Amino acid sequence: LAWEQNGPEVSLLWEATAPPPPDLQVFLHLLGDPVPGEPERMLAQGDGPPSTPTADWLPGQRYRPRHRFEIIAGAEAGDYRAFVGWYSMTQGWRLEADCPFNYCPLARIRYPFGQDSGS
Repeated sequence: LAWEQNGPEVSLLWEATAPPPPDLQVFLHLLGDPVPGEPERMLAQGDGPPSTPTADWLPGQRYRPRHRFEIIAGAEAGDYRAFVGWYSMTQGWRLEADCPFNYCPLARIRYPFGQDSGS
């Protein structure tokens, strides 16, 4: 997996190592740092299918779908943690990943976009 960000748009590079389940959706979440005793702050999310449906993915091939973060109303400026994962919208499960809760850390991103996070 590789990625590239341009403002609220993110391109993700994936390589299929085996035929994936059909009709998977990607999710991207921007979360604030955890604060004990408080709910997790979500700045943005971007859920949706890749531009090439996973039913058409072939082992050994690379795919670069683009996704867009949708910023929540009242979002505060700051550094956020970006996470990515896959799920089946029709069956309600997350694709297994070698990360806690089956979503993986991607990077730290500063909002408003385009500012250096210093990380």
